Amino acid sequence: MEEEYDTDAFSIFVISFLSIYLLIASVFIFKRLRRFFSKEPPVASKKKAQLVEVEEVVVESPLTTAFWVNVVLVVISLVIISKLLQKSEIEEPSLFDPYATLGISIGASERAIKSAYRKMAKIYHPDKRTGSVDKFRDIEKAYRILTDEIARSNYERYGNPDGPSAVKVGIALPSWMMEKTGSKLVIIGYLLLMIVVIPGIVYCIKKNTNKEEKPKVNQETVQNYYSGIQESTPIQCIPEVFAHAEELLQLMPQRPYDKELLHYLYIMCPKTVVGSRMMFKPHVSLEDANKDAKAFSWLKVNILVHAYLNNLEVIPQHREEQRVILSKAPELLNVMLQLGMYSRQKGRPSSLKLMKNIIQFEQHLYQGLWINSSPLLQLPHFTEANLNRSRNRQNDLVDFLRADPKKWKGLSQLLDEQVEDIKEVAHVMPLLYVEPHFEVEDEEDIFVGDIVTCSVKIVHENLLPANVSAKDVAAGTAKWNESEESEEESEKTEEVEEVKPKVAMTIDELDEMEARVKRLHIEPGVVYSKK
Repeated sequence: MEEEYDTDAFSIFVISFLSIYLLIASVFIFKRLRRFFSKEPPVASKKKAQLVEVEEVVVESPLTTAFWVNVVLVVISLVIISKLLQKSEIEEPSLFDPYATLGISIGASERAIKSAYRKMAKIYHPDKRTGSVDKFRDIEKAYRILTDEIARSNYERYGNPDGPSAVKVGIALPSWMMEKTGSKLVIIGYLLLMIVVIPGIVYCIKKNTNKEEKPKVNQETVQNYYSGIQESTPIQCIPEVFAHAEELLQLMPQRPYDKELLHYLYIMCPKTVVGSRMMFKPHVSLEDANKDAKAFSWLKVNILVHAYLNNLEVIPQHREEQRVILSKAPELLNVMLQLGMYSRQKGRPSSLKLMKNIIQFEQHLYQGLWINSSPLLQLPHFTEANLNRSRNRQNDLVDFLRADPKKWKGLSQLLDEQVEDIKEVAHVMPLLYVEPHFEVEDEEDIFVGDIVTCSVKIVHENLLPANVSAKDVAAGTAKWNESEESEEESEKTEEVEEVKPKVAMTIDELDEMEARVKRLHIEPGVVYSKK
């Protein structure tokens, strides 16, 4: 039995493919046209539309470029489908029926067949006026089939006098692909699709989703942080959780000079108390630390972190280890903050208090100060003694920076050069004015479930002129005369040029500058965290 290939099936494939696009494009065009004729602005939700009176606004026309492109493509697709349908609408030839040709019933006798043949032959013989060559051929063919027992049996059984017909296979491929060279191309294309194209697409999608490089943090560190921080974890306990990082434990093995750790521990957390304002009592006892190396490393990192936060003087070896801990801090604190954002219970939001404590601890770690320390200790030459001498006990750094330097209290014991250093640092230290604004895009009111956008305006107050306020700058109403400022700056530069017209410095001036720089250097006995 011979196989015949029906290449018209490729037209069916093309029509099916275009029909999918026509369905999607029709929905898109219908929605755009409905919006265009209804003239109604799109509202986020029906509930919100009932609560808010939507004002008459100019609705953006939905007949965009994408709309017209889809209309053109739909028209082209319809033309292609109509052409393919016309091409495929070939009338199927009717099956040859010898009984109907001779005008007799099925199963007629041989005598009836011969009688019908003679009668029909006289009428349609080509020599007669009523004759027809094609009709006469069909009559002869019908007579031969019905008078041949084998041909008649095949027709009555299979509908074909020659026996079973050939199998017709429909393949939705162009005709050139059915050739030998075409079949090889199909196989090669299939292999490329399955081995190269699809894995490549998956790789690109995976690569794009992981564009933000994840921090390379040990999995044990993540587990320790997740189990260590809870919604009720106070800020005093976060340093110990931070110290329980596998990256830090591996870098802090037991050393011969670690005997000094007990001295630091007893200063910050005496034996007789559970905890002090400097440090809570560690969960790892000294007995467990002496038995387990990892427990000792955890306790060591915890003590060094608290010593750094409390500005406790440590030996140089421990100061170097503190620097190693601080170098790992940003990455570890980022992971801790991400874990703090996860909700511990289904249906409940993450703990805002926990995230606030983690951010506050991060701030203390960067400043080298603990929760009970004054922010003024960030300034050079500033100590607890200066704070105690201050009459108003001013501990707010922002108020100190905004105040007039002549009104600073507690600096009478400092040298003039030291006061000048404080002034220089206070002038450089950023004094920021922050103004947040919450809104829902294209809406005036905010309802439950809306996506809120927070825009923040930050103004550097140190860089503003004396007669300009940060609020005016944030509101966009600040006005100052730039020409006057430029004139003042030019006058200052002229005065400087008149006083010191030379570019090079004398040896005495260099010695004076070197001495001043040395006073700002950290001396060997000073704690590392002091600025």
